[in-house]
Amino acid sequence: MVTRQYKNPPIEEALCEFTFKPPDEGQQFDFTLPGRLRVEPTMAEYSGQSRTQNIQTIAAAGNSSTLAIQNTLLRIQLPTIDGKRMISVGANTLAITVLRPYEGWEKFRPRIERALETFTKIYGASSVVRIGVRYVNRLIIPSIAVRPSSFLKNIPEEGNVCESVLTNFMERGEYVRHDGLKVIVTQATLQPTAPDTTEYLLDIDTLWDKEPLDDHEAIMSAVDKLHEIEGATFEGLITDESRTVFDAQ
Repeated sequence: MVTRQYKNPPIEEALCEFTFKPPDEGQQFDFTLPGRLRVEPTMAEYSGQSRTQNIQTIAAAGNSSTLAIQNTLLRIQLPTIDGKRMISVGANTLAITVLRPYEGWEKFRPRIERALETFTKIYGASSVVRIGVRYVNRLIIPSIAVRPSSFLKNIPEEGNVCESVLTNFMERGEYVRHDGLKVIVTQATLQPTAPDTTEYLLDIDTLWDKEPLDDHEAIMSAVDKLHEIEGATFEGLITDESRTVFDAQ
């Protein structure tokens, strides 16, 4: 399938993430790894100020009757100078991210492959247990007098609640395909960033976790398959009115 090209694609962020089987059981995160990656010639463009990304996790305490909140290091990010491109390294994980303006798959895919080759060479692990290809889309409609169903499919039907009009929604669905690959779709209304506009979120996350992959070509083939599924899902969830907006000058 050839992904349709738009003059103004709604992509805010595109992400490819790999989770690896540790080369040594029980191996801790190597905090020197991001620095070793950065000095590689293939990663030279990621020379912006590195930063840490942390997450709070909620877990049951020892007696299972109370919850404890813990700060856990998620990953270290290595961005480009302009912050529009980055690689992120965590415990057994590598993520490659591009932000708006999206540069197209023909440029994003080589970034993914270069980062994957460099990471596996330095990290010493080549068995991938999970791959995710995710696209976060922000649909900006130049009007406030719009109906969500005019631009997005698979959202709550209007008129089912006391003959009312749908103004806000948040829908999340997880799907498993016949081949074992997974698709997670989130659709929602967003707070407009400009006056007299309406904005919607269309977040599509495609996942491979059905079996470990050890061969580089097989890993990249899975990435290509996930990207193809994401594109088909996107086209299946938007309407022709959305396409008109994406192709507007």
